[in-house]
Amino acid sequence: MVLTFSLLVVVGCASKDYYRDKGAEKARTYALENVPGLSPEARCHIRIARPRILEKNYMKDKPLSQVCYVWDPPTMNGKSILVVGVCNASYSDWAPIKAVVKNLTVEKEIE
Repeated sequence: MVLTFSLLVVVGCASKDYYRDKGAEKARTYALENVPGLSPEARCHIRIARPRILEKNYMKDKPLSQVCYVWDPPTMNGKSILVVGVCNASYSDWAPIKAVVKNLTVEKEIE
């Protein structure tokens, strides 16, 4: 019984990092399926590299943030691939909305 309770507590307490990683997997899949014309090298970079995370809260009265997962494939001449989504503070409900390829100037990055 104690083992069952301990297991439920551990499973029920997923960290923000866990949800960020799950979001990164969703973003990775979305980018590979929805960004046309990616070279094999860029596709490999997206599959392997850990993305940067950019976050901005635009609604001060609600705990929602726009979160972008960003990859910078070296073969894309300075262009970045961003997968944009919205989620709550825990990242548990992050889902991709769109993918964008652009030159990116970063103000603040989450590590």
